[in-house]
This record gives sequence, C-alpha cells and structure tokens, in this order.
Amino acid sequence: MSIAYQDRHGEWRTLRPDFLFFIDSAEGVQTNIVDPHGHWLPDAIWKLHGMARYAEVYGDRFHRIESISRIDGELRVLDFTVEDVRARVLEESDADFAYRRWSSSY
Repeated sequence: MSIAYQDRHGEWRTLRPDFLFFIDSAEGVQTNIVDPHGHWLPDAIWKLHGMARYAEVYGDRFHRIESISRIDGELRVLDFTVEDVRARVLEESDADFAYRRWSSSY
C-alpha cells in the first residue's frame, strides 16, 4: 500500500505504512492502517499531512488510520479517523508539536 504526500519542497513522495491489520466485524472484513514513524525524523510532518489527507478522502473505507510515535517514553497515537485530529495536524508544521497537542495514549 502506498500513500502519496508532498515533501517540504512540494515534491511528491510515497509513504508506505508499516502495518495493515485486518479484522472480522459485523460489517465484514475491515482494514486498519498503522504507521509507526518517529516524530523527530525530517519527513515526519509531511508524512502526517499525507496520512491526514488520505484519511479525508478514504477514511470511511477503513476501521482505523493511525500514526504512532514515542513521546517522552510513552507511545502516542494520532487517530486520523477523527476529523478534528486531521484538521489540527494539517495546521502543524512540526511533528513533535502535532503529537504533543493532538495525540492520545496508545
């Protein structure tokens, strides 16, 4: 699976989430996208923007769309199925701030 995103120069790049999990539910088989990606990495905010935009368009087709990072020793998750989280992350210019402000404990 690949998610397109633009880097800080506006060049198109590809994000390949590390995990796809499938669950069997009353609605049938559903997919979870989970991408652990360090908030300190230079491309982190751009990849978060890409995940948020992807979730805006395709989010209703997935059970979960999440990005995870360890902040101060604690795993934190950005849940891109939540409209407010997507909007807030898209306003951020730093992944560390995005996780500290809009994530929850994993």
